[in-house]
Amino acid sequence: RAQVLREDIASTLHLSHKTLRETSKLLIQYFGRIPPHQLSERIAYTFRAFDKDQSGYLERLELSSAFAEMGTRPKDEDIDGWLEEFDADSDGRISLPEFEHMVRVVLNVSCLPHCEQCKRGFVSQFVKDFVAGKISEEDLATETEELAKTMSEVEVRDALQLAKQQRRIAIATERGVAPEVIEEEERAAEEERV
Repeated sequence: RAQVLREDIASTLHLSHKTLRETSKLLIQYFGRIPPHQLSERIAYTFRAFDKDQSGYLERLELSSAFAEMGTRPKDEDIDGWLEEFDADSDGRISLPEFEHMVRVVLNVSCLPHCEQCKRGFVSQFVKDFVAGKISEEDLATETEELAKTMSEVEVRDALQLAKQQRRIAIATERGVAPEVIEEEERAAEEERV
């Protein structure tokens, strides 16, 4: 079961990377000639043009239409890849800040200082590293001290809770037990330390 899950994850990552490379080419062609100081304005204008229902979001159909207007007919898997990578709040649609972040990342142009997607991405990478066992809980705590300088206490706490929850799920899946078992083992280990 764990092997099948790893293969599925590897396949999804491969497809996501391919989709992002193709998307990068399109966005670079579309936005690449715009001077950096005019980029935010042009991105917002383009976003509003693609937001046909004026909802403030690009839903799947609008994303598909947007990229079709830029010269490609995306497949459902392509849209899934974009949402996976750039839909920071996982609501199944792209907001203007998420769209601006996507364009700036693809163009390799610095995001604006208040870019929430960059903050979330930074947190997300630490969560992934923690879940994968690449960094310890102590390392995660040290990094969250740095994050606390740019994020609220609630955001940092929520990120830590998410990281711990996802790590429990990963360990539980690997061992073939329920996440609650891992949580109980952690609680018991904590009590022993105290």
